[in-house]
Amino acid sequence: MTAGMIKVPSIMPLRLPESGRKNIIGTTTPIELHTDTPDTIIYYTINGMKPEPFKQIGMKCTYRYNKPFVLGIGKRTVKAMA
Repeated sequence: MTAGMIKVPSIMPLRLPESGRKNIIGTTTPIELHTDTPDTIIYYTINGMKPEPFKQIGMKCTYRYNKPFVLGIGKRTVKAMA
């Protein structure tokens, strides 16, 4: 597959939000990242910045996805790229 041909990752809470609390995900709700393109590596951030996979992973804010994760307290914006 050529560059740019990977399907966009999707970000899904693995539990429905509480009723009446639109756009709010609890701190115990696992977040799963997924793409329909097989054998694709997904990188993500939780601070709203664009992931930078070519920098050292885990430094600054880019992480390599390998399993569902939970978000800490406070406002978070998840961004992902494959």
